[in-house]
Amino acid sequence: MNMTKMKRDSKKNSAKKRKIDELKSAEEKFQTLVAKRDEINQQALAIRAERDSLNDKKKELRTYLDELRDMRRKLSEVVGEHKKKRDELQAKAKTLIDMKKKLRTELDNDAKMDLGFKKREMKKLEMEQQTIPMPIEEETEIVKRIKKLYDQISELQGRVKEQKEIQMSVSEINDAIDEAFELANTEHRKLMVHVSERREIDEKITTVVNDIGVLISAANKKHKEFMEAREAADAQHMKAKEMRDKILEMRAVKRAEWAEQRQAITEVNMAVKKELLDKDKLDKAADASLKLLLSKGKIEL
Repeated sequence: MNMTKMKRDSKKNSAKKRKIDELKSAEEKFQTLVAKRDEINQQALAIRAERDSLNDKKKELRTYLDELRDMRRKLSEVVGEHKKKRDELQAKAKTLIDMKKKLRTELDNDAKMDLGFKKREMKKLEMEQQTIPMPIEEETEIVKRIKKLYDQISELQGRVKEQKEIQMSVSEINDAIDEAFELANTEHRKLMVHVSERREIDEKITTVVNDIGVLISAANKKHKEFMEAREAADAQHMKAKEMRDKILEMRAVKRAEWAEQRQAITEVNMAVKKELLDKDKLDKAADASLKLLLSKGKIEL
């Protein structure tokens, strides 16, 4: 009978020890889960910092890109202004060339030669009239010829004067043409300088756009890694929470058992104290105390 009782008490103690071991194991596992969760959270924070750094660089490059585009827009306006002036000057030069061509068609290079010939002929006739005796009819004819030559000479002198004026106009037009082309070339050179500057800005814009694309890709990758780390941390947190709830439940059960044991021991102690007053019940109380000691725990007197 005592052997059976001892075996039963031994089983109870073994079960009690297993519960203590299970609680300790659960607490250790909980601490492991919390540590792993915290580690993943730290990794997530580091990844987020890298992502934010990439996004900050991306914002800086976008600001720089806006500045480059503004510079390009202003250069394009300047290029447009120089191009407009160049085209206007070139159009002016072409108009002057057309005017020069038209004036040249009006030139009469024979007028000067005719004038010289007529003057020599008139001078010859005047000399003949003055030095050679001749009949009145013949002299009258010479006078008519002289008068006709005089009229022709007057006309030719007017034409030669006009030709000189045309020549002067052509010369002035040539100067104006040269000036217009020179100014147009100056505008074109300025235009090409700004076009070159704009081309350099275009190359910078292309580089910055490519860099922004790389940063966007890298930032998106880091964001994905961050979200995966957050999900992993959340999963660890849920496991830790479940383990904590299990531990709390096990502790509650243990506290209840302890409370029950304390209550039972208190009741036995009170009964023992009462029965100790009765010498006849001393042995019975001793047996009860020993039984309780073996099955529940320490007896407090």
